[in-house]
Amino acid sequence: MMRWYPPELPLDQLRTYPLATRESKVNTGLFATPPRPGMQMSSFFNGLPGILAGDQFRRFVDRVRAARQRGHLIAVGLGAHVIKCGMNPVLIDLIKRGWIQAIALNGAGIIHDFEIALAGKTSEDVAAVLGQGDFGMATETGRDINQAITQGVRDAGLGLGEAVGRWILDHQFPFAESSLIAQCVNHKIPVTVHVAIGTDIIHMHGAADAEAIGLGSFRDFSSMALTAKKLSGGVYINLGSAVILPEVFLKAVSIARNLGIEYSGLTTAVFDFIRHYRPAENVMKRPVLHGAGEGFYFTGHHEIMIPLLAAALVSEPVPQPPLTDAIPVSDFLAVRAELRDRGEKLVFTNGCFDLLHPGHVAYLAQARALGDRLIVAINSDASVRRLKGPDRPVQTEAVRARMLLALKSVDYVVVFDEPDPGAVIDRIIPDVLVKGGDWPVEKIIGRETVEAHGGSVRSLSFVDGHSTSDLIRRIREDR
Repeated sequence: MMRWYPPELPLDQLRTYPLATRESKVNTGLFATPPRPGMQMSSFFNGLPGILAGDQFRRFVDRVRAARQRGHLIAVGLGAHVIKCGMNPVLIDLIKRGWIQAIALNGAGIIHDFEIALAGKTSEDVAAVLGQGDFGMATETGRDINQAITQGVRDAGLGLGEAVGRWILDHQFPFAESSLIAQCVNHKIPVTVHVAIGTDIIHMHGAADAEAIGLGSFRDFSSMALTAKKLSGGVYINLGSAVILPEVFLKAVSIARNLGIEYSGLTTAVFDFIRHYRPAENVMKRPVLHGAGEGFYFTGHHEIMIPLLAAALVSEPVPQPPLTDAIPVSDFLAVRAELRDRGEKLVFTNGCFDLLHPGHVAYLAQARALGDRLIVAINSDASVRRLKGPDRPVQTEAVRARMLLALKSVDYVVVFDEPDPGAVIDRIIPDVLVKGGDWPVEKIIGRETVEAHGGSVRSLSFVDGHSTSDLIRRIREDR
């Protein structure tokens, strides 16, 4: 056989090995499943190849679903182009379903969202109008957004996001249902706006109030930092913001870490047309260093990738928390909306409910009689320990939730970790707020919120001779 290589390169003497003994990165078990007519989205999603981005996308969705199952926070930051791509209905639906519990935007986001809410359209042709000096000069956009900011920030003490969202709702804009900001306010989830002065067309108008814009944006930055404090075990997704929100998010994470937050199980992801430096570093990499979690980066058009993500999340039933029938507060918001639509009156009470006794049963029955549904918010195990000492609770939050739900009077249970239920009440807005007889009505936490929304607050009498503390004491004395 003729040799085609020089004698000093003895290729015929190279060592080889059987293919079967080699480690390979790709095998047929990782191949994609071909789509077929009538295929369910869950089947399509599970049929993605277990290779490169297909594997990463499935792993990311699994992490989001696991975070939701455990009741952890899911927050989204987005650039204005996401709104211009028609993604508001998709994001609003995820909010209603409880998949998003906080939204952050850049300054341009409120402009496009406001114009959609007011006129049902947005995004001018810059090249066509710049030459005659008409770019950014729409009257209502410059006048009304600045007025909304000035009034909301100066007079009501709001941040930029809530100020504009409330303006849209209060003025009953014809397309408010399509406004992401308005629906965030409507569903009681934080919506923050982070501006750079001079980047947005509303800064060109004489109505611009620089102090209000700066103060409102700083308030929203503070809100973003509070969100970052709650992200351990949760998810932060950056949709199409190349500079502003990645920088804001990193600073918010730094504040949280400085205040003692140790992230564990954090999931971050970036979705954008191309790979950018700041999102890659400030969202995907740096926040999850040293075992804090895992970051992902997905490239593709927003108008394809965001609906794909949403479809993957909602393609299967909403995962429920393990070992307990308690509903995360974020999940209950959709239930609350349905109750409102049906005109049902929601009664709210809270407590530790460590050992159920006849006093609890009678009290809860009285509370349930005041409305159509009763939700009980119970302190988490950690919260009980902080309130009552290291020996409490006697029963875990999972057991306490199931015991309460076994009562005919109790329809829903949620668990909260704060010292008091104020934040939960602010999000749920019950129609009737109830506490036991040792709480005067004027001192009941959440009274102002409920009454401000037209609800009522009641203090119900206890059944004499029944106390959890006395019950625990007697049990211990009988040992």
